[in-house]
Amino acid sequence: MYLLLCSFFSFYIGTLVLYRLLFHPLRTFPGPVIAALTDWYEGYFNIVKGGAFITELERLHKVYGKLGGPPISSPAHLNNFILSPMKGI
Repeated sequence: MYLLLCSFFSFYIGTLVLYRLLFHPLRTFPGPVIAALTDWYEGYFNIVKGGAFITELERLHKVYGKLGGPPISSPAHLNNFILSPMKGI
């Protein structure tokens, strides 16, 4: 019984890893492989490192570059980005 459960769990994890690395729509985006495989990457930085995921994202942006979207670096930029299209309404 336990062998069957372990086999099923291993098959599931293996299939999930293959899907995320080879077939997922976001597979072409650059970044750490461990972050592509699991959500635990973010959890590690938020729980173990005490909420340092934001600084990790900034480091990753320096390493891999920005991937698109508006360069929002302050609340003023965010306000302009959101309210600019609404001025014509």
